[in-house]
Amino acid sequence: MFDIGRKLGGMSAVLEGRKPLWDRPVYRSLHKGIRAAGQGWVPAKSFMGDTARSYSSHPIYRSDMYGGLSKLWGASFLPFTAEDLADWPISGPELAPYYDKLLSRIRVTGADDALSGYFGGTAYNERALDRPEVFRRLEQAINARSGETSFIAGNPRLAVANSGPDGCTYCGHCFYGCYNRSIYSADMTIGALEAEGKLRYVPGKRMLRFKRLASGRVEIDWEEPESAGSKRGTDVFDRIYVAAGCIESTRIVSASLGVATFPIRENPMYQVPIVYTGGVRAEDFGRHIALINVLAGRLPGAGIERYAHIQIYPINVYLWNHALSKAFGSTGLRLSGLAQRTAGKHVYMMLFYLHGDYSKDSSLTFGDGGERLSFVYRDGTQEQMRLLVDGFAQALKGTGFHVLRHFVEPLAPGGSYHYGGTMPMGRSGLIRDSGCSVTDGIYVTDSAVFPSIPAQNHSFTIMANAYRVAERSLAL
Repeated sequence: MFDIGRKLGGMSAVLEGRKPLWDRPVYRSLHKGIRAAGQGWVPAKSFMGDTARSYSSHPIYRSDMYGGLSKLWGASFLPFTAEDLADWPISGPELAPYYDKLLSRIRVTGADDALSGYFGGTAYNERALDRPEVFRRLEQAINARSGETSFIAGNPRLAVANSGPDGCTYCGHCFYGCYNRSIYSADMTIGALEAEGKLRYVPGKRMLRFKRLASGRVEIDWEEPESAGSKRGTDVFDRIYVAAGCIESTRIVSASLGVATFPIRENPMYQVPIVYTGGVRAEDFGRHIALINVLAGRLPGAGIERYAHIQIYPINVYLWNHALSKAFGSTGLRLSGLAQRTAGKHVYMMLFYLHGDYSKDSSLTFGDGGERLSFVYRDGTQEQMRLLVDGFAQALKGTGFHVLRHFVEPLAPGGSYHYGGTMPMGRSGLIRDSGCSVTDGIYVTDSAVFPSIPAQNHSFTIMANAYRVAERSLAL
């Protein structure tokens, strides 16, 4: 496995010593980098002081850390449904065994709740993490009217690395990077496979392009960007699997085959605050997680064309720090503690995701100047989101939860992190069928091959499909 991901250097001692990283000097340092990158209200999550790097002028990010963007994700881990896969060349039953195989390696929290009927009751293998009582009330309020509103809610399905007494400490500072390594990241599985002798990890190398040889084998050009003079070379393999993330994988295919322009899709994403006017005990937030606390969805129908996804978070210390310091500078850092102690227990943030069909006219082009992204949302996207937010507000009417509809803020196109579909399997001349091969011996195994981009997080399905492609190709 070639990978240019950086492993923790000086921060490893902090990680091993489990020293909290959320003190004020560390936040100032993190925020300085965030502000320099020109981020909006929702901050770039960090991992032990490292943040994602931006793609050119677009708010789409790459990570050069070992583990990639899974070092910075929200850990949401949901399968795709039969409806999600309706226009794919593979079916739910074909993919289901690979979801199960992943659950033998990765712990996913959940509960038997309203989400189980929609996503499947076996899509988790760990009990749900604890959360403040107010989020249980919110879940109940949503489900109480689900028959008339078509909104459902439940416990978040989160990929975790450990549980029990050595697991989550409920410190509430997940956005800084879990010093307890309780949030799953891909490097954990890579390390386990390496220890089992099933994978050889080659750090510091990046694939540039590939070429199929007359012998039937595959030659790749690579570079070591961090070496003196950026060392380059070639190697020959029987098969290669390109899984560098949608945009980077597409760049490799573009450089190899001379294709300049590709379609691309993402999930339009909107952030909406919600306020609870009922009673909240101070001690409820003494132990909590900053990741998703309630997972909700809107089923299709009554004007909503495809399943829409809603993630609800507490506005934690990291968010207060970022929002107030962005507005008021160093004074904002002093205000953030007061805000957290007062309004913080009553104000939460919701992220609404629409299906990727709303970005189907977008494109990704490669040239001498690097990549150029053009995200264009379909006519009707704003109207679809308005119906979704208004319907959610109506579903919660009279419950003490108030959706602040006048503060709906769309993230800039390209800013949701959820992108794919540049080489959709079965729909493009590049990936002709569900085998996901560009040509014999060369396979693309990330979201670049997705024919559609459902609203929920894609990580579970990226991994399951990669498992399926690898198993199938090795059996040939």
